[in-house]
Parts: sequence; C-alpha cells; structure tokens
Amino acid sequence: MYRSTFIAIRSVDKAGRKTLLIPGALCMLAAQSWCVICFFVNNYAWSSVPIGWLIASEIFPLEITFIIAQAFMTMLCYMRANIFFIFAAILSTMTIGVIAILPETKAIPLDEMVERAWMQHWFWKRFTNYLVAMTLKNKCKGSLSNRKLSALIKLYIFY
Repeated sequence: MYRSTFIAIRSVDKAGRKTLLIPGALCMLAAQSWCVICFFVNNYAWSSVPIGWLIASEIFPLEITFIIAQAFMTMLCYMRANIFFIFAAILSTMTIGVIAILPETKAIPLDEMVERAWMQHWFWKRFTNYLVAMTLKNKCKGSLSNRKLSALIKLYIFY
C-alpha cells in the first residue's frame, strides 16, 4: 500500500489527477462488488489517498479536511460493514464528477492554479470569478466609486 501511495505522489504532476483518479475509482468500485480487499486497498492507495487529499487541500481549508476525516471514524463505528455501500455510491458519484467537472491541473504551480485551471474551466469559472470579484470589491472599497466598482465586478464575472 505504501509503495502505491509513493508512486502516486511522485507521478501525480506528470500523469495528471484525472488520469490517476478515474481508473483508480473504477477499479475500487469493481473490487468492492467482487469483495477483493487487497485489490481495493492497492487501488485506493495509488488514486484516492494522495490525490483525494491533494484536491481537497487545493479547494478547502485544512479544518474542513480534518472534519471529513473525523466523520469517517464516526460512520465506521455506527454503520460497520454497511459503510461500504455508501462508499460504492460515493465512488460512483466521484467518478462521474471527475470525468465531468474536474479540471486537469497537471504541471500547474499551486500559486497559478486559480487563474490557469479553475478560472478557465467551463463550470468553475463562474464561481471563481465571483470570489475574485468580491475580493477585488473588498480591496478597492473607497478608492473607486460604487458605479465604477459595480461595472468592474460585472465585467469580471461575466467575461
């Protein structure tokens, strides 16, 4: 398991997140339905472990990822083996989501991630443009008139 994780960590920037996540999720889904635990763990180690936490850290603050990790332990205690049916549903949803709306961030430095990947993506650009516009509004408060600032925000969000 550890070898698979180290291989994924070293190859994620060369191969890309989508390239590792999609086959890993499909193999884990197949392993769950066939009850092949070793196969599942190996695929989990090279796809979802390093890349899942990498993407979560790029999107969410550290506190949110900590809450997710703590929620798993609580679910495992109460749901026992039934938690794997939820994992199968989550894996199916994740695979569809990765294929449909995750931008490829291969070879993009973290400080340029928003501008080069998220703001250019067909789905995410409306959300990132809004956040950048609100940040711009807070920084420019007082230095621009409300009319000019509103025009600048509209221009930034819609284009």
